[in-house]
Formats: sequence, structure tokens, C-alpha cells
Amino acid sequence: RSRLHPWPAARWMPLATDRPPPGDEAAETRPRRTVCTTSFTYGLFLVFGVGSWLTVNGLFTELPLLVARLPEGWRLGSVLAVTVQLANVGPLVYYGARRLVLWLDPTGAREEWATAGATYGVLLLGAASMLGLAAYWPETMWLGSVEHSVPLILFSFSAALADCTSSLLFWRFAGGFQPLHVSALAAGEGLSGAVASGLAWMQGAARVEPNFSAGAYFALLAAAMGASCVAYHALRIAGPLRAERRRWSLAVAPSVELGLPIAAGANGHEHTGHGGCSLPDGGDEVATMSWGPDVIALLVLQAWLNALQNGVSVSCLGLAAKPYGRDTYQLAQAIALFIDPLAAALGFRLHAGPGALLLLAVCLGGLYGYIVLLSLEVVTAPLLLSGGSALLVAVSSVGRALTAYTKMRSNVLLQGAAPPGRAGTLLMWSGIVMQSGAFAGSVVMYVLINFTELFRSG
Repeated sequence: RSRLHPWPAARWMPLATDRPPPGDEAAETRPRRTVCTTSFTYGLFLVFGVGSWLTVNGLFTELPLLVARLPEGWRLGSVLAVTVQLANVGPLVYYGARRLVLWLDPTGAREEWATAGATYGVLLLGAASMLGLAAYWPETMWLGSVEHSVPLILFSFSAALADCTSSLLFWRFAGGFQPLHVSALAAGEGLSGAVASGLAWMQGAARVEPNFSAGAYFALLAAAMGASCVAYHALRIAGPLRAERRRWSLAVAPSVELGLPIAAGANGHEHTGHGGCSLPDGGDEVATMSWGPDVIALLVLQAWLNALQNGVSVSCLGLAAKPYGRDTYQLAQAIALFIDPLAAALGFRLHAGPGALLLLAVCLGGLYGYIVLLSLEVVTAPLLLSGGSALLVAVSSVGRALTAYTKMRSNVLLQGAAPPGRAGTLLMWSGIVMQSGAFAGSVVMYVLINFTELFRSG
């Protein structure tokens, strides 16, 4: 019978990026990986992660320039928001296709190739969508008696389809590497917004005469997606990195130290491990996962965090900042773009356990609750003339930083909660619940804001 150990408290620990996986008998005979190689791999994961939400972030960043030329005007923002949510069909299609591949080949031999092909396809679809927008974004079509930006909406849907599906594929791939590179993917994902906004700032998208056209902006995003695809290819084929994936797919992640259940094999021997996951005896057996309460708690936490970030924060921050002025909202958004990747990258040094993460989730509920409270119609904004704006920016920034750290750390813990060879599958489920939480949060807030009188008018 399995037994539970207490969750360890958060503590500071040194990085151990060069520590070989436990159970690796040849570790002493292999030369230690150089800092240069580790840094290069980390950089590749950053570039790879940028491709996760770059195209969607780029579309919304370019809105000030698009609405001046297109017939929808400022309604284009809500049209794109609905388009992005409809693209959540992408993860469903991928999951169904994956189950079909496993049904046709129960050994799983073809699954890795199918997943790699799907990842290349997602990145190339994002790049192709941006090239399509670069060429056809100003074109319109008449549907009945109303003019619509049909090419823009179609290419936006295909770009969002790629971004939504990337949540499953990218995290699954990262599960085969050491925890440091899981945090690098989280930092790269956060960096996608900074890259899109940085290009828009160089363009001067909010000015009457921008430095370069929207077509050139979308072409630059296509080039960035191409760079992300090249980084993924390098991560797949580089000899040292393929060796790392083999070692980490057959070993327990070292620095997680969950103190979660220990499963007994058929012969009575216990296998170290992993959050509610049973490790069968015999090296040739395929490990099966048992969804223990600890794993489920981390997955629910991921859904909750993404509902807060993509539902509450995105929908309510602008309404909460309205009494304080436009500059407050823009400052909060600008800080969020840079604090997200920094929190995910630097937070890797803080080894919080699941118990500490649940406490952080409660704190985040309070921080985002303050933003929701300020966005309500019946609430008078406090401290209008004496620091209320700064307080809102601080709450938003701290909430974004804690959210980025908690999401990253949860994925690192989930990686360590998987049996040998199954970390990628568990992180794929993390991507599924993250996307589900974001979708649910967005839909709930959209209904509350647009079909009730609880919130301030936009």
C-alpha cells in the first residue's frame, strides 16, 4: 500500500542543472555538461516557447492600427476574442487524433513521430497564417449588405488554432528534459507577449503614421515563428540533447523532492516516486499513471490560475483602471509583459512544494478579487487622488508575477510526479487543463460583463 509523506515547505536551494538523473550508473564516467551547453539549450527553449502565443498576442497588439482601416472598427477586438475561443477546437482535434494513433498502434511506437509532426505543423501553421495576414489583412468581402474583414478573421482563426494546440504539444515535449528547461519554456511562453509588444512599439502602431506597415509587422511575426520552429528542430536532433532526453525519460526528475506516494511493485519492492503514480515492476513494462489526489490538485491549480489570468485579469483590468485613467492600464500591461517571463525564469531557484503553491493560489484569489471589485459598477474607486492608481498597478503586477511562478513550478512538480517515461504525457494533460481553465474563465467573464449590469461599461 502506498503511503503519503508531508509536503515539503518552500525553501531556497542551489541550481543543479548539471546533476545527472538518479539511477544513471554511467553518470560518473561521463563528462559533466558545460555551462555553455546548458545555456545554449536554455536559449533554444526560450526561442521555442516564444512561438506558443506569439501570433495571438501580435494580433491584439496591432489592433490600434487595424481598426483604423477595417470596417469593423473597434468591434474587431471582440470579434477576434470570439475567434480565438472558437480555435479551442484545435486541442480537441489533436487529442482525438492522438487516441486514434494509439488505437492503431497500441505499442506507441508511432506516437512520438506523430507528436513531432504535429508540433512542426503547429509552428508552420502559425508562420503561414502570419504570412497570409501580411499579404491580405486589408482585404474585405461583402456578406449580404455588410462588409467584413473575412481574410483577416480566417487567418486569425488558423493562427489561434496553432497557439491553442501548442499548449498541449510544447509542454509534452518539455517533459523529456530536465526541470530547468521546463522553466525555460514557461519563460519563453511569457516572453511571447513582450516580443509582440516590442515589435509594435518599434512600429509605432498607435501613431497616425507608423514606422512600417501592418503587413511588415505580420511578416516579422512569421519570421519569429520560423525561428521558433528552427529552435524546436535543434532541440530534437542535437546529439547531446537527444541523449539528455533518453536519460530523463528513463529516470526520476531529481530536484522536485515531492515526498509523494511510494508505490509497491508486484514483487513487494517499492519504487520511489511520484504523486499518486504507480511504477510497475520490470524495466520493459510501460508505466501506467494512477491519478492520485496530489496530481489532481496540481492540475486543478493550473486550471484555476489560467482562469484567473486569462478570464479575470484580461477582462476586468481595463474596467478596474478606467476611473484612474488610461495611463494606469497601459502601465499595468507594460509591467506584466516583462514580469511574466522574469518570474518564470528567476523563480526556478525557489523550490516551493505543492502546499506552498496552494497557499499562493489562495493569495492570488484575493489579488484578482481586488481587481474584480474595482471593476464593479456599484464600487467607487478608492484613493483616486492619493495612490489608488499605484496600488492597482502593484496588485496587478504582483498577481501576474505570482501566477507565472506558480504555473511554472506546478509544471515542474508534475514532471516529477510522473513515472519514468511518462512526464510528457502528464505535462500534456497540464496543457489541456490550462487551456480549459482559460476558456472557462474567458466565457464566464464575457457573459457576466456583456449580459449583466454588474460591471462598469467599457
